[in-house]
Formats: sequence, structure tokens, C-alpha cells
Amino acid sequence: MNWSNVPLNTLLSHALVAYTIEFDNEWERQLLESKRPRVFLLSLVMWANYLRFLPPEGLAADELESLAQHQVDLNGLTRWRYVTVAPDPAATSKVPKREWIVRPTDNCRFAQELWRPLPELIDERWRDRYGEANLEEVQGRLAAVIDQLGDRRTPLYLPDVTSRNEMFTEAPAPPGPKPDSPLPLYARLSRVLLEFTLDFETDSTVALPIAANTLRILGTGPVPMRDVPGLAGVSKEGSVQALTVLRRHHLAIVEPVPTDRGKQVRLTVDGDRAQSAYYRRVDEVEASWRSRFGDKTMTDLKKSLALLVGDLELASSPLAEALVAPPRTWRSTRPAPELLPFHPMVIGRGGWPDAS
Repeated sequence: MNWSNVPLNTLLSHALVAYTIEFDNEWERQLLESKRPRVFLLSLVMWANYLRFLPPEGLAADELESLAQHQVDLNGLTRWRYVTVAPDPAATSKVPKREWIVRPTDNCRFAQELWRPLPELIDERWRDRYGEANLEEVQGRLAAVIDQLGDRRTPLYLPDVTSRNEMFTEAPAPPGPKPDSPLPLYARLSRVLLEFTLDFETDSTVALPIAANTLRILGTGPVPMRDVPGLAGVSKEGSVQALTVLRRHHLAIVEPVPTDRGKQVRLTVDGDRAQSAYYRRVDEVEASWRSRFGDKTMTDLKKSLALLVGDLELASSPLAEALVAPPRTWRSTRPAPELLPFHPMVIGRGGWPDAS
């Protein structure tokens, strides 16, 4: 692979998604070994952005949202039986819902205990697998960028996105203290990718999770709908949400296959322009980052990430080993992916990075 031609956001995304999948698989493996019944499966983002903040006694909803730096999916966390949300029993008058207390359930407290040591475990596993010197180089070069991003607190993982907001990434709340360091590898990858995403989306009509995945693989010629998830590296559900947005803005057309069953999708003339704008905007952001952070800093970061990612097709990528699912985990029942997302697509549903 000629790494200099691969966009920085793609390299960051492949490394982050692979790390997340390995993290999630290990958490599920430990959960299965515990034989604890009826724990709904969640991904790293739910721990990193929300559940790690919850103490046993709970927090006010607005306080949790302040710590999370973006809107918290309390409906999902309640439905999945990780939290309860109710007024403080000690309250002597009616209180607004933003002041209701979010409390972890027994399942949540158990899951928190499994999650807490996993970043250190997975970081150590990656050092053993990919070489301590290589991982230290990646960590250091990510830190060199993060150190120049300014003193503000951001989520440890990219926020989830919704089709209601056209899948644009919600900007963090106003500046606050930076999180404790050193950050685990996933948080460093996510921090840099979040900044890139926000810069991209300030001057783009299409959100980066859609542009980098679904829009990227379409053309003015028809693509069978059944092929879209595999080509984009995201789930059927994620592909449907992305196409909903593209169709709403008249950038893509979904139509019956004329000579066969099923449907096909193709870009409109405006969609073709939007695809070209995606590539152009990625180049513009990279160029601005070279001016902002220094040409050598950017070159070194991309080079170290490329050694970790290898080929973008998983069959010949070093990251393939991170994706081997332990027996009985849900991913072990699915065909092995051939491609990772070119940008994490976290759409709720448990927070999986490939929108599963």
C-alpha cells in the first residue's frame, strides 16, 4: 500500500474500529465466562462516553450529560436495563427531568467491573502483537497532534450519530479540562479523528460517516442494494440509514433492478458532485493540518499508522488478527468482514463501530 495516498481519517478509522472490535469481543468473552444471564451487549463507546461516569449512587441527568460532553441516549440505556431514571426520592417538590437521577443497575455495575481494566489489557495485547516500539511510536505521534489541539475536554470516543441530524457529529460542549492522561490508544485515535471529522464537516453538505462509507462506494452506475453493506464495511442497518439521508437530499436513487429481483442504488448528478467534494474536502483538511501541525508531524503520523493498518483489505492487513472473534461471541457467528469502515458509524443499537 502506498500509505501517502491513503487519507489520514481512513488510517485512523481502520485502527480505531479494529481496536474497538477486539475490545468488545474480549468484554463479551469475559461476560460469557461469568455465566451472568440477560446482560444486553454493548460496545466500547457506551462505556467510554457514558457508563464509566456513573457511580453506584447515580448522577443527575444533566450532570451526566455535562461529563459526556454530548446528548446521552438515556432511552436506550434504560431499555437495555443498564440504568434507571427517576426523580430523587428525597425531593420535596416536582423537579425537571434534567435533574432526575440516573442510577446504574446491577447489570451495569457488573459490566463496569469488566470494562474498567480492558483498555490497559488491549493496549498491552497490541504492544505484544504489533511490537512495543511500533505502538509507542503511534502513541507518541498521536500525542504530538493532541498536544496542539488546545485545552478542552472531549468524549473519549466519537459520539454516536443519527439520521435525524443527517449523521453529522455533534461538537463537544464548551472548553473544559482535558481528561486524565495518559490516554489509552483508542482514546488517542478517537481524539484525533474527532477533530478531523469536525473540521471536515464544517464545510461539507454530507456527514463524514456517510461520505467515507456509503457515498464513497457508489457511482452513477447501479450498485445492487445487497452489495452496499459489504462494499462500505458497515451493517445493513447503517447502510439503510445512510441511504435514507442521501435520498432525502436527492443525492442517491434506490430503484428496482430492471431484469431481476431486488433493488439497486445509484448516485444522481448531485450525488456524483458530492462524492467528488468528499475527496476534495479530505485533501483540504489534510493540507490545512499540515500547515497547522507541521508537515513532518503529519507525515510521521500517517507513516506509523500505515505500518499498523497495512493493506486496506483485511485479508492482508495486520489488523486482521485483532478481529478474530472468540467462540460463542456474536461476531463469531457472522462471516468475517473483508473490509473495515472508512469511518466509524456509531448509530446507537449498542454503539458498534460498524453500525451492527
